[in-house]
Amino acid sequence: MKLYASDASPYARVIRLLWRQLGIEGVEEVMVNPFEQDALLRQANPLGKVPCLITDEASLYDSQVIAHYLDQHWGQGRFHAALADDWGLAVDNALLQGLMDAAVALRVEATRQAEGSRSAFWCQRHRHSLSEGLAKLASSSERWPDTGILSLRLVALLEYLDFRHPELAWRTAQPTLARWLERQTHPSIEATRPR
Repeated sequence: MKLYASDASPYARVIRLLWRQLGIEGVEEVMVNPFEQDALLRQANPLGKVPCLITDEASLYDSQVIAHYLDQHWGQGRFHAALADDWGLAVDNALLQGLMDAAVALRVEATRQAEGSRSAFWCQRHRHSLSEGLAKLASSSERWPDTGILSLRLVALLEYLDFRHPELAWRTAQPTLARWLERQTHPSIEATRPR
């Protein structure tokens, strides 16, 4: 299998964490910059986004689709099992996805500043979503299973915030989440940390 990814993408990071934690062998990671309109990435994914997984059967894109595929084929569904029976956990999963969206959108707004098209309204809205969403997660993450897709998404989100948005100082605002992150020690976390 071939995984098109970006070192910085929190969406791709979830997949990079998952395949390592599942112990899948033979995954070739191809790092691309999706903003450079890479021709091979566009051929595999008409949206030109990462992650994109090329398998023998198909080209899969969207981190949620890829995560389900890998979990079903190599994890017997254990990383997603808790979501099927608990609507609260399913909502937390949706919140995590939305927070990743807000964090990436805030980064995109920052890159638009040079063009003079950065929107103060959207920046504030994304910051507010991140602040409120992290507060919600701080109160709900304690009841999550020890392993699972929620934990992978939260690691990817929090370390993306460290990498791209240190000015948000989320660790100060949410010490419960900071302590949670410090307890996450799987080798895949260090191996995939954005640089």
